[in-house]
Amino acid sequence: MFENLRAQHLFGDVPWATLDLSLSKRMTITERVHIRFSADFLNALNHPLFNDPALNLLAPASFGVLTSEPTSSNNFYKARQIQLGLRIEF
Repeated sequence: MFENLRAQHLFGDVPWATLDLSLSKRMTITERVHIRFSADFLNALNHPLFNDPALNLLAPASFGVLTSEPTSSNNFYKARQIQLGLRIEF
């Protein structure tokens, strides 16, 4: 009955948390023209993200050890990224 129960279901997955920041400044050039400068910082603290730990009880040396990082083509798994923007509003 419990042979297919994985340890991840008992202990939960490793929590992933990153801090994203966004700063912007709007400056008036004339009465009708404004410039907006923005800076976005993704994963601002540059914390590493790891896959779930190994939970194989038959290999006690690696049980609970974080050994790898996730790989994906999207930007969620990347290190710190900074994006700058300049927008003219009229």
